Amino acid sequence: MNPPPAAGTPAGTVLVPGDHPCIAGHFPGDPIVPGVLLLELAAEAVRGVWPAAGPLCQVRSAKFLHPVRPGVAVGVWFVEAAPATAAFRCATDDGTVVAHGQFVFETAALR
Repeated sequence: MNPPPAAGTPAGTVLVPGDHPCIAGHFPGDPIVPGVLLLELAAEAVRGVWPAAGPLCQVRSAKFLHPVRPGVAVGVWFVEAAPATAAFRCATDDGTVVAHGQFVFETAALR
């Protein structure tokens, strides 16, 4: 797997509140944000600032390095790795990378 982009375009910050419906069962007494929710929010953040990105088609790779607790802000950065493909990283305010990987988005030619 490729390492996360060291720099890149900031896509925004995502935050899952403690009262989000998925938190209650993931895990009771020691909640963490589910990886699939973090991926969904990161992909939406990238789509919000990258006009070429259509709907998410594939998560080509994803590596989760640290758990994310509800209420913790996570920054999302991306680098265009190929047409419609973005290498991304998610990191907390202190710089801890919590996830990285690659998204593949639908392009206008495919729609």
